[in-house]
Amino acid sequence: MRIATGGFTGRVLGLGVVAAALLAPPAAVRADDKSPSAKFHEDKLVGFRFRPLSDWAAVPPGTDPNDPKIGGYYSDAAKYDRTIKPELEIYAFKVQREEVATEGGGGEEGGKEKRPQDLTPQDARDMFREQFGAKSTRDRVRAMMDEKYQIAEQLYASWPEKLQKKNKSLLARKDPVEKELKAGDGVLTLLDADCVVAITNGEIWEFKIVAGFIQNDEYEVGVIYQIPGDQWKRYSQGVVASLRSMEFMDGAEVADARKDLADALSGAKTDDERWLEAIKRKVGPGWAHLQTKNYLLVYDKAVKPDRVKLIAKQIEAIRLDVYEQMFPADRPVTAISVVRVCKDRDQYGQYGGPGGSAGYWNSAEQELVFFEDTSAKKDALRVLYHEAFHQYIFYSVGSISPHDWFNEGHGDYFSGHDFGGTGKFVAKPFSWRQGIIKGAMGSKSYIPLKTFVTYSHQQYYGPQIGQNYAQGWSLIWFLRRTKNPAWQGILEKYFNTLKSEVTKWVDEQIAEQKKSGEYKEGWKPAFTPDDVEENARKKALDAAFGSFDDKTWQRFEKEWLDFKY
Repeated sequence: MRIATGGFTGRVLGLGVVAAALLAPPAAVRADDKSPSAKFHEDKLVGFRFRPLSDWAAVPPGTDPNDPKIGGYYSDAAKYDRTIKPELEIYAFKVQREEVATEGGGGEEGGKEKRPQDLTPQDARDMFREQFGAKSTRDRVRAMMDEKYQIAEQLYASWPEKLQKKNKSLLARKDPVEKELKAGDGVLTLLDADCVVAITNGEIWEFKIVAGFIQNDEYEVGVIYQIPGDQWKRYSQGVVASLRSMEFMDGAEVADARKDLADALSGAKTDDERWLEAIKRKVGPGWAHLQTKNYLLVYDKAVKPDRVKLIAKQIEAIRLDVYEQMFPADRPVTAISVVRVCKDRDQYGQYGGPGGSAGYWNSAEQELVFFEDTSAKKDALRVLYHEAFHQYIFYSVGSISPHDWFNEGHGDYFSGHDFGGTGKFVAKPFSWRQGIIKGAMGSKSYIPLKTFVTYSHQQYYGPQIGQNYAQGWSLIWFLRRTKNPAWQGILEKYFNTLKSEVTKWVDEQIAEQKKSGEYKEGWKPAFTPDDVEENARKKALDAAFGSFDDKTWQRFEKEWLDFKY
């Protein structure tokens, strides 16, 4: 059933368009997409297998070895509509055991709790998951439902009052229905949930979430299908059969796989090296990896090897010749940066790519993700240059975000770079932003620079996000190209102050670790506390613009407006 904003099924409010005609699937859908594959999907480290629906492509999990999400699939048969389509996710939650309280309480040995600055990167990820992550298949299903209802409720609130009254029962939530089935020597628990999902054209559609989970002494493994309501009849038998195929594997094969991993992670290896080994083990079928000096590229095998090598060559080159020259690190960077190359936009979206984006840097997973756009290969590389800058700053300075005009502006500045025949990068205007900022300047709708440089992240990503990105790019382009000595040191003052403030704080934490005898070579805090970050940002902004009076701001803005972009 489709609830439309025009007050009856199939129409969009104010457009007079029949939505079904716009969103209908292809005339023929392969029957094997709706039935389980004869081949099992296996995870030998968890010791679990099941049969997904036929011809559904696997999407590997993230790079965190302890993330409960162990895989995902997307339906190639449903590409006609990326907004709402059949999906599948797989989770392996550690079975919760009662913990014995230590003397003094607090959960840490001896009652001593770790301060945020004492956490390792893995500690930080574990803490985040403990606070916000799902701990069971039931939790994950409810979280999915909550997310979909929240978005649908926002859309519902924008409807005319008359239409709201007519569809008052639309957002009435119902708890998932549970059913237990015998599965070998254990029990398979099935969850069946009806909810709704908001569509980008302004409609709200019915949606089905159907999951199953099994447990042993170590894990609860859950398989969760999401199916549009109007497609449920043709998928229902295959989904149920897929869930009923879930089973734990024999112990010997699992033990061999775990010993193999333990052997790979043993020996005189650093934490970074062990983390990298664990990531390689999670690459999964249909994917491959290529390691360079500073990067691990994880890519779908549909991406041609020569293309992967080109990406590897260029990302190493822009780091060496551009990032490191402009933004020297406060201390040697030993971490290998992970870059995931999805085969197309569909797979990128399934892997977590935000709608409307072409790439993103995920600091929680410590992974840069983008997709290979075969219709515009140069654009894919421009996205890579942008996001790789964010990734480099994370490792070279610390887990800190500069003001967005500096951070996103530089990302777009690097997106405009061309890799010339000499093997060197040449800075050129970024065509994606040129027209937008010229239009804003012409209509005088731009944000005054004195205000713009103080914008918070929420303001930058507000209603004028596209114009803000363009203005950020133009400001960086101007400051990198201006011949006026009065402005030439602004970017350096900002960055050096930001870095020195964070470095000073990091050095203090290292000194404390050494004093307590807990320091290990190469250790540094996993993240920067909010108050330290905010103080560093304020001091950086003051170093860059603190000497400006109103007349200086007027002169600065006039030269920025008159510059050629």
